[in-house]
Amino acid sequence: ITLGTVSIYRYRHLGELVDLDHAIASLERADSLIPHDHPRKPVALMNLALCLMDRYKRLAQYTDLERALQADKRANELTPEGHPVKVQRLFHLGLSLELQFKQKQNKSNFDTTIDFFYERYTAAIRRPLCTTRFGSEMSVASIRIS
Repeated sequence: ITLGTVSIYRYRHLGELVDLDHAIASLERADSLIPHDHPRKPVALMNLALCLMDRYKRLAQYTDLERALQADKRANELTPEGHPVKVQRLFHLGLSLELQFKQKQNKSNFDTTIDFFYERYTAAIRRPLCTTRFGSEMSVASIRIS
């Protein structure tokens, strides 16, 4: 457990903005210290993005949304294809892009949002839901409704 995580829990329990600010500062420090190729780097970036998004929702400062989006993008870039949380991270990035579009009403943001949601959807339908008792994998794409 990290100082950033403790601050996040405290913020979610008490709702004090100072705890959210501490969490963001701790996660930014962690980002600067964790090597680029470390497996925990995407986790720290995702937590940073979530905290910045929380602060954006409370204070409506556009810089927090931009910083959250950058942290989301970096977390996604560092998460390998096929990783179990890749779809979840793409989904969160899509939500951040959607918020940015609503804020700026910029068509390129909208196009980027659509691309990310499409990528999330196609990744989800290729991902196995389970393995059948005969050893074959079932995915959303393999299910047909009669």
